[in-house]
Amino acid sequence: MLLFVPTENVFKQTMIPEFRLRKIDLQRVALLDSRHLYAKAKRLFRTDTYTAKKDLVHGIRFLYFAIQLATRYKIVNFDEGNAEWRMVRENRL
Repeated sequence: MLLFVPTENVFKQTMIPEFRLRKIDLQRVALLDSRHLYAKAKRLFRTDTYTAKKDLVHGIRFLYFAIQLATRYKIVNFDEGNAEWRMVRENRL
């Protein structure tokens, strides 16, 4: 199939698309997602505590990852939030 695509339309590995991080948008999206997951966890806590705890920790992870993106322009530590998950899972809040 790629044989019939014009060469100017073929993505080359050497081409790197330009990406500019807009920190204000990152902040807005991270807070929005984190608040949504917190509200969802709060709503689910009485019926499904396991899912509620997972949503709570995912909201925290979103914030950790946003901080990494804002300061280092990449995520370098995907283990952020694991300690919080262990604490929440074991009810050590």
